Amino acid sequence: MRKVSNVIIVEGPTDAALVNTILHCIVEVTGGSYVSRETINYYKELSKLYPILVLTDPDQAGEKIALKIKKEIPKATIINLNKKDCIKKDDLGLAHCSKETLLKTINPYLVKGDTNHNKLTMIDLIELNLSGENSNKLREHVCKTFNLGRKLTTKTFLKRLNALQITKSQIIEILK
Repeated sequence: MRKVSNVIIVEGPTDAALVNTILHCIVEVTGGSYVSRETINYYKELSKLYPILVLTDPDQAGEKIALKIKKEIPKATIINLNKKDCIKKDDLGLAHCSKETLLKTINPYLVKGDTNHNKLTMIDLIELNLSGENSNKLREHVCKTFNLGRKLTTKTFLKRLNALQITKSQIIEILK
């Protein structure tokens, strides 16, 4: 699996699963055509650290998502997939693209590197009272401070902290 320092934004979990089979990078899922202001702000924070590739389905909804992200993050790159490469039966989507075609399409935009830096762990979150009972208020404060989004699961919260290279000492500082 190839390590790259890009963040790749896709629409759904099956799209993310496909990307994760060929690349070791940060993959973010929009969750559909509505992309919240909080999510856009999180993507902006990511764009300060990594090149952003927007890889949505080659349909009207995918194009709408890609253009919204590009409007908010002008340096993001929209990857346009050929519709004929993304069809299975009558279903159109990135998840139907072959690994070979996908890699060939995005290869010119990939930046060699690694997004795996010093990582926070679930144990760190427990020690900081950011996981478990009565952690919601503290977690909301951390989310707001670092533009992580709202109402995140603990797993997504941890993933986003690590994606933005937030350290334990930075969290301790804002929790004082």
